[in-house]
Amino acid sequence: SMGSWYVYICIMGIGYSFCSDGTCHICADFRPSYTKLSYFKSSFPTVPILALTATATARVQHDVVAQLGLQSCLLFRSSFNRPNLRYEVRKKPKGAKAVEEMGEMLLSKFSSRLGSKRRLQCGIIYCATTKKCEDVAENLESYLEEKLGRGNGTRRVKHYHGKLSSEEREQVQNEWTNGDVPIIVATLAFGMGINKADVRFVIHFCVPKSLEGYLQESGRAGRDGLTAYCI
Repeated sequence: SMGSWYVYICIMGIGYSFCSDGTCHICADFRPSYTKLSYFKSSFPTVPILALTATATARVQHDVVAQLGLQSCLLFRSSFNRPNLRYEVRKKPKGAKAVEEMGEMLLSKFSSRLGSKRRLQCGIIYCATTKKCEDVAENLESYLEEKLGRGNGTRRVKHYHGKLSSEEREQVQNEWTNGDVPIIVATLAFGMGINKADVRFVIHFCVPKSLEGYLQESGRAGRDGLTAYCI
């Protein structure tokens, strides 16, 4: 007999704990198992639980406590305010003009000259659907190629969504994280667990689903503490 193995659990940490709120669309789409996390408190009642999230309204805070089965817990809060983030609302033109104006803005506001070439800063563009995500990525890439040329043969813009294979998603994410591809056009499938410091802009090409979601998504900009823009 190999005998028995025992594991001593000293603390349980739960990130993105707002997903345990059963009404959260992010939970329903990407973290459905979070609604079952009360299992840990009922099975291990003496083990402390640390629940963390960057986004939680008063209602969500109440729901998280209830869903996780916590009683008499300590609650620590800090401000949502990120002084280095600049929020803008712009009128969106119809049709192809929307991508063209976005491309003009990227070149004028989020690029810098390196010798005879122009380098785009790092950013995320969120779209509501996979088709819109692919269309915007393709049209924006074409616009930038027309203005800047083909560059070194690699794309400046790539799309990311849940219908890509896991290998494709990993490749796109790595290329963006490493700086090989500066701009990623993504659905909500992109971003959970992302912590890239030098994201200079987050653009919502489509209206976000919720205020909580918008705070999560726009909050991926400027984590290095420098000025960044949420548009």
